[in-house]
Amino acid sequence: MKLGVKLAVILLLGIFALSFTAVQAAWSSLNSGFAVTTNYHGVDVPLGTEVTARAGTTEYPEVTEVRFRWMPPIGDEILTDKIPLQNSGEYFDGKLVYDAYNTTTINVLGDWGVQVWFYSADGKLRNQTGIEKIRATSFFAVAEVPLGTIAIILSMLGGLGVFVILKSKKAPRVR
Repeated sequence: MKLGVKLAVILLLGIFALSFTAVQAAWSSLNSGFAVTTNYHGVDVPLGTEVTARAGTTEYPEVTEVRFRWMPPIGDEILTDKIPLQNSGEYFDGKLVYDAYNTTTINVLGDWGVQVWFYSADGKLRNQTGIEKIRATSFFAVAEVPLGTIAIILSMLGGLGVFVILKSKKAPRVR
C-alpha cells in the first residue's frame, strides 16, 4: 500500500478508537462539600439507556443518607427511598468522600434532571425534615440506538476498503 493510504487507515482507526472513550464528569462541585453527577454528564443519552447518578459528600458523619429525584421532561418524577452513604475510598481536598449511586432507564425524549437530597439528623429545607442540601444535574435524551454510531463507522471503513480495492485494480502501473 502507498504511504497515503496507510496514513488514512491509521487516522480512521484512531478516530474509531477515540469514539469509544468514556466520559467522566467533573467532581469539582465537591468544593461545597456536596456534588452530583451522572455517567452521561455533558453527553446526549440514547433512549433505553440506563443512567447512573452518583451523589457525593465530604460532610460525613453530619450527612448520612441521600434520596435521588429523577425528573423526566413529561410524566411523574421518580423519587427513591433514602440510600445510606458509603465510604468511596476517594479523597477530595484531603477529605474522605462518601457516596451513593442510583440508576434509572431513560424512556422519554427531552431534558431530564436528577436532584439529590442530602439528609442529616437535623436541618430542614422545603418542608422535608432532615434535608441539609440539594444538588442537581441534567442531561438530554435523544432517539438513537447505541449501535447506530458503530454501524456508521463500520460502513465508512467498509466503503473506504472497497474504494481502495477498486482504485488499486483500475490504476495503471507506472514503470
